[in-house]
Amino acid sequence: MYENRRFPSAAEPLSMDNVVSAAVRLYRPHLKTYLQIAFTAHFWALVPIYGWAKYAAISGLISPLAFEELTNQPESVEDARSHFN
Repeated sequence: MYENRRFPSAAEPLSMDNVVSAAVRLYRPHLKTYLQIAFTAHFWALVPIYGWAKYAAISGLISPLAFEELTNQPESVEDARSHFN
């Protein structure tokens, strides 16, 4: 059953099974890191104006980290954070 599985090409629609399995493979090794980033971002959301801007910047940090992991070009959190700051 599993030996015939393949990832769909960009032209094919993703099934729910493919999306969930890709998310699990992506987040399982980095869950602690991503949760720490998300917690820090939500802490800043409590501060008006400046904190909201920091919230947007810090929470936006997870997307490039995940994308680079999917493209097999992982970047450290410190390197990615320096681009956002």
